[in-house]
Amino acid sequence: MYEVCPHIRVSERDLDKVALKICRLPNRDMQHLLDCLPPDPLPESGGYILGSMRIAISRILRERHESATAQQEARRRIVSQWLPFVILATVLLVGLRRR
Repeated sequence: MYEVCPHIRVSERDLDKVALKICRLPNRDMQHLLDCLPPDPLPESGGYILGSMRIAISRILRERHESATAQQEARRRIVSQWLPFVILATVLLVGLRRR
């Protein structure tokens, strides 16, 4: 069991697997972990590692957000392009059923 922060524990011992598990955490847990890290790099050698982890988690969260935003935008574009045809097809089908 590896304690990533006082509230998040990963059931792996190999550091590569711990890193993969951290990368797969949901956004809420990632944000919590980011909030738990000290805000400024510590003067000892661990400060570099914590600073690197803070940067990595921030980038992962930003990329996830940008990816989700891009997907939503693509869906909106597709819906806006095809919605008139779907409405027309629905009206035609309803009109044909009434006859």
